[in-house]
Amino acid sequence: MGGVQEVRSSVNAPDPRPDLPGEVRGKRRGARRAKTRSVRRHSGLFAIGGVVVAGVLVAVVAQSVSGSSIAVVGDAGQEVVSEHPVVTPEPDSQKIVPATPLVRKASPKNLPGGAMNGSQSTTLATPAEKLAAKFARQAAVKAAAAVPVRIASFNVLGASHTKGKHGRPGFADGVTRARQAADLIASLELDVYGAQEFEPSQQAAVAARLPGYSMYPGQSGSFIEGTNSIVWRTERFDVLQTKTVGIPYFGGHPVQMPYVLLKEKASGRKIWFANFHNPADVHGAAGHWRSKAVAIEADLATALGADGTPVIMTGDFNDRSEFFCPFTSQAPFMTSASGATGGPPCNVPRGASVDWLLGSSTVSFAQYQAIDGGVVDRITDHPVIVADATFGKR
Repeated sequence: MGGVQEVRSSVNAPDPRPDLPGEVRGKRRGARRAKTRSVRRHSGLFAIGGVVVAGVLVAVVAQSVSGSSIAVVGDAGQEVVSEHPVVTPEPDSQKIVPATPLVRKASPKNLPGGAMNGSQSTTLATPAEKLAAKFARQAAVKAAAAVPVRIASFNVLGASHTKGKHGRPGFADGVTRARQAADLIASLELDVYGAQEFEPSQQAAVAARLPGYSMYPGQSGSFIEGTNSIVWRTERFDVLQTKTVGIPYFGGHPVQMPYVLLKEKASGRKIWFANFHNPADVHGAAGHWRSKAVAIEADLATALGADGTPVIMTGDFNDRSEFFCPFTSQAPFMTSASGATGGPPCNVPRGASVDWLLGSSTVSFAQYQAIDGGVVDRITDHPVIVADATFGKR
């Protein structure tokens, strides 16, 4: 606009050369006006041309980017169609690069906001995954704890009792009967059993047939001590402690009898098991010694269960109500798998056996059986007492 104003100013100004003839001055003035108009036209054309060129450049750039043969120029939306379509070159063959392993860094507890110090790392487990794994482990332990432990009290009738001309008639030798006993134990799927009159030859026969069990004291003690042993399935239990307590036997002579602390592998639960054989009257009246034995056994049950650990006792106590009622009066938290109840009043079912299976207040029994007859009558002169034990507050 500044250039145009200058032209107009020169046209309207007084002629600086008044000495020229008027006709000449008129021709020159007309020529200047024509030149001014020409400049105006060319300036407009140049401006229009600049806009068009700029639009074309934009279209070309857009076309090169998008690969399209149609571009939109300016605000008017005019389409510019290329005479030659754009050919997009084929991409190179895709290259597959193996991914590197993902490693999550652990957030040090001593840095705010989980800031990393660059030196610590951990597994891929996130806190949520760790928590889920913890709950899964707890569920597995709870499920394992709910599986019953099958327990038995089994007087196998000692090999010496059926040996020679003075032995019990109608029974095979001790080793033969022990093999039959092993087959019965396997068929009953016993987890733990207390064995009485379990002599060394019988122990060896059962162990050869059932290698998945351990026993205490077995042959680690004296002959008489080993005849009263606790046997457990090693797949299910670890042994934590093995101990004995002196029980008055024939003539009041003490015999060391076993109790063991077992830990269930799946649940981690600990259980005390004890096994006894109180003296019979075969060498004279032994009621006095049995009474002393009952007091010792009740005191042991009280001591073992004082911290809440379950206690299970098996044995041939050679008494019925004369054993159970005094025992539960001294250890009232102990109950019988048979359904006998302590007093007052004490109730022992008619036909009860002298073989007992007892548990502390955190033990519940089910599926109680006093198995007799058939193969049992060929093995021993006692029934086999069996029950399933579960654990928890009653």
